[in-house]
Parts: sequence; structure tokens; C-alpha cells
Amino acid sequence: MGTEHNETERIYVQRRDEFALAENRCAARDRLLTHLRTAAFLVSAALLLMGWISGHNRFWYVAGGGAFLGFVALAGYHEETERQRKRFRALRQINDEAIARLHRDWTALPEPPVEIPAEHRPVAGDLDLFGHASLFQFVCSASTPMGLRVLRDWLLEPASPEEVRLREQALRELAPKRELREQLTVEGRLLADRGNATERFVAWAEGQSWLLARPWL
Repeated sequence: MGTEHNETERIYVQRRDEFALAENRCAARDRLLTHLRTAAFLVSAALLLMGWISGHNRFWYVAGGGAFLGFVALAGYHEETERQRKRFRALRQINDEAIARLHRDWTALPEPPVEIPAEHRPVAGDLDLFGHASLFQFVCSASTPMGLRVLRDWLLEPASPEEVRLREQALRELAPKRELREQLTVEGRLLADRGNATERFVAWAEGQSWLLARPWL
């Protein structure tokens, strides 16, 4: 068991380091693209301005348009680089959390928020099903509200023997498929991040106006 534990940890550490390296490469590319986008935009603006100053010389307009197309291409590549960076960061975090689970390092494991129905709270508290150092914190890798609710209900509600056998079969099939499990977890986290962004935007839109509080602007 000790040898298997050490080998599993070695795999998680190796994958964590690989994803961290890829994340750092994307971060460096992100900084470079930020400067290139700024330069391309300024060059485009300068060339178009030269076309206007020179009496609408077509050469300057064509050159400015080409520089602007370069800016648009850089912007698209920049967005793709940012998506890759977020994915590598999520993969690094997933492997960090796997290592924390092996060591029962509760402080390094996220504690997903979930609402416990009132009728289940006494039993859930007695069995340490939820909260810090709980079964839910240990096994949960869900990120979306639906996923969190499903896992919560699985821990709280009884299931038929047939349903239990189906879940056990699914676990046996997924256990050796580490990369598939990571990809499913990543997609859930990215989906949850997009949902949080929408919620933050709605909160900002419905909140107090920053400009109205500063009429001098």
C-alpha cells in the first residue's frame, strides 16, 4: 500500500509540475502579446493619422489598415492564450488537490459551499458529512451548482441497491482514467468560472453607479 501511495503521489507531483510549467509559459506569452497588441494599435493609429494629415494619401491608409488587421489577429491569439493559461492553471490546481487528499491536508483542499436542507442538518453534523475535514470536502471535485447538489443528495438520500451497483460500476470504470477525470473536472471549473463572471456582471450592473457618485466627472 505504501509503494502504491508513493507512486500515485509521484504521478500527481509530476503532472502538477508539468502543468505549472505550461501555465508559466502561457503567462509569459500573455505579457508579450499585451505589449505587441498595444504596439500594433499605436502603429495603426499613427499610420491612419499620417494618411489624414498627408491629404488622404492612400498608402498610409492601406498600411494603417494592415496594422489594424495585425492588431485584430494578435487580439484573437491573445484570447486563446488566456484560455490555455486558465486551463493549465485549473489542471495544476486539480493535481495539487489530489496530493492534498493523499496527505489529508484539509487546509489545502477547497471547502465547497453547499446548502444543507434543515431536516438533514442534525445527522449531517453528527456524521461530519459537510464542512471542514468532512467527507464532502474529501470527495468533492464538482464546481457547478448542479454538481454540488447531486453529490450532496447522494450523501444525504438513500439509494436502491441497483442504483448503488451502478454507481460502483461507474467508479470502477473511471478510477484508472486519470486524464478523463481531470478533463471533466476542468470543464466543470471553467463552466463555473463563466457562471461566476455572469453573476459578478449582474451584481455590478444592479449596484450603485460609480459615475453618479462622482458628478464632477
